[in-house]
Amino acid sequence: MIEHSMPGGQVGRSNRCIPSGLIGVVDTIVAVLLTTFRVKVIPEETLGQAVGMLLLVTDGLAAIGTLLGGYLLSWFGTTSTGMLLTGGMFMLAVAVSRVTTPAQRQPHDRAN
Repeated sequence: MIEHSMPGGQVGRSNRCIPSGLIGVVDTIVAVLLTTFRVKVIPEETLGQAVGMLLLVTDGLAAIGTLLGGYLLSWFGTTSTGMLLTGGMFMLAVAVSRVTTPAQRQPHDRAN
């Protein structure tokens, strides 16, 4: 817990570090799972090229996202930007799940 001064000279405790710690744990687990998936799926002779391209795209998008996030915050404020980004991430997750899992959308043959 983080101690901080409150009005009137009181000392309070904050639990802000707990969500940050959980994000770090989840981020580490996801990184290990994605790395394992890449190593199993991508052929060894092209793994270096594939990882290099992935890093180029993700690092480039991170820079663009930071710039876009700053503009959104200055235009709309924190609450509206948060709601906009949450809705956008939800729609992106739904769209990606529709594109990447076509086998689950096809009706099963029940004639067996």
